[in-house]
Amino acid sequence: LVDLRPRRRDVPRYNLPNLAVFLWRLAAYGVGPVRPGTAVATEWGGVRGVRIELDPLARPLRLFSSSGFDPVAEPPEPTAAERAPGPIPAAGLHSELPSGVPEAYLAVDVYSPDAGVETGPVAGADRRPGLVLHLPAPAFHGRHWPVAAGETSSWRIRGADLGRWEPCVRPGLEVGDIVVDPDLGRVLIGVATDEEAAAIEDGLRVTWTYGAVGPVGAHPVARSTDPAGAGSGDGGAPATVRVVGAGDGATSLEDALADLHQHQRVVVEIRDSEVHDLDLAVVQGVADDPDGPALQIDGSVVIRAAPGQRPVVRLARPLRARAQDPARAAGTRLRLKGLHIAPGAGWTADDPLLARAALDALEVLGCTLDPGGHRTAGGDRAESVTALRLDDRYGYQDDDDAAAAFDQVPAVVIQRSVAGPLRIGRRYTLDLSDTILDAGQGVDEDVGRHALAAPDDPAGYGPPTSVHGVTIFGPARVERIQGRGAICVHALDVLDNQVGCLRYSYLSGTAGDRIPQNVGCVHGAALRFTDDRFGEPGYAQLATGTARQVLDGGPDNDQMGAFGFLRESHKWRNLQIRYREFIPVGVRPILVSVT
Repeated sequence: LVDLRPRRRDVPRYNLPNLAVFLWRLAAYGVGPVRPGTAVATEWGGVRGVRIELDPLARPLRLFSSSGFDPVAEPPEPTAAERAPGPIPAAGLHSELPSGVPEAYLAVDVYSPDAGVETGPVAGADRRPGLVLHLPAPAFHGRHWPVAAGETSSWRIRGADLGRWEPCVRPGLEVGDIVVDPDLGRVLIGVATDEEAAAIEDGLRVTWTYGAVGPVGAHPVARSTDPAGAGSGDGGAPATVRVVGAGDGATSLEDALADLHQHQRVVVEIRDSEVHDLDLAVVQGVADDPDGPALQIDGSVVIRAAPGQRPVVRLARPLRARAQDPARAAGTRLRLKGLHIAPGAGWTADDPLLARAALDALEVLGCTLDPGGHRTAGGDRAESVTALRLDDRYGYQDDDDAAAAFDQVPAVVIQRSVAGPLRIGRRYTLDLSDTILDAGQGVDEDVGRHALAAPDDPAGYGPPTSVHGVTIFGPARVERIQGRGAICVHALDVLDNQVGCLRYSYLSGTAGDRIPQNVGCVHGAALRFTDDRFGEPGYAQLATGTARQVLDGGPDNDQMGAFGFLRESHKWRNLQIRYREFIPVGVRPILVSVT
């Protein structure tokens, strides 16, 4: 501990000229208990084992430690590294290494399948660590970890690179081993019998923690559950609430979406963080359109995650929605809230997640329309996935009468979300706020797919667009644009650049830029991100090497881009001012960003 008290003449003291202040900028989000993405029994070297991929979509997952700092502890305690919300180090999972504190990062809990998994503190731990393995009884009765002093544990914990599974484990796998790869989100468990392996395959539940910059995209955060979100607060009939997942009266997502056209207001609430498969072809009451089945909506429909949950909706085919009666489309609305919508097997980069929105409004709030581009197990970047493709005939390709009867200009509203490329016609309006559009291209990568353009012609122009705090990876082409706080990593091409105004935004400064009048914008300054790959903890976070004009020149004198609402620049300045005010003369505070 550094002595910061002023020097007294009669008491000699030693002090340090520099004081390092470590800051953790990323938030830690806990998911679970849920089923793992995969749990497959194997055998290697004569030992049975179970290979587990924690991510529900079986993708690489950087595991984080949960925060264990107590700000009101008396006397105050310095923050231990293992209790800070940062990435779990592999060495920290080794109990035999000096740096190993596996009990701070991992726990093994045993639950009764009849009672379900407890969500409170784990036995033997003073807090819930970043990773908890919930094993089913009776196969693992009494085999929790960590154990009390004096007890003998049946588990041995260690960290390793599991990129190639068992061959990476040195020494070899033994019964009772729990090997964790915190960089890939993989776990390998050595078991004694086939019955234990089968119990893990069928009954394992996991609680894991990951890091993100802030609540942009689908995260397990608090959110409103007011049924008025479906329109019940406007004097109409109360909303019909359908529950999916955990709880009494729960049903499948496909059953919950049946016969929407028979109700004016419907709320479908998903109360867990599991993967929910959705194939519109098996949903009752959908419209049989030539391009594929579509939800019929006669009022307002909300599909949302419950508070603290982050459900994954895995599509078998693109999601489509239209008004039941094209001539009565005014007021029809589909709202998606808190969902991670991902493509199913056999998906191609040209298949959009949402392919039709013949409605008055499509609202995407706090969602992740999976953009692809994530890190693969081999370290490469996955293919990009198109988020929306909405054509100017609203999907009425072979029905001129219906196209003529539909006289709305659909409003597409995307707020605090992550989405892949948008292919939207000019007969829509697009409102983006605190959102990331990702076409799978980093700052220094060659230009490929457009992040925003026309539905069928990459050289065509997208809809009139309004932006407020948005980060766009990839070129964008729109009819008109207005707003502030945008970061256009690549070229922005505006057809009608005589209308609208961009304020306090970053523009690439390349020859491809064609922009309207602008105020306080930065053209081609140094731009750096902690990571530009979807799914990484520092995804779309502005790095400290970014030009000061970008970090401080956005709206309200804060940073530009999707995370400007976090007011990080204000936090940095406030910390620097406070330390200068209260630290004695001669001591220089140095702020060090850990994440």
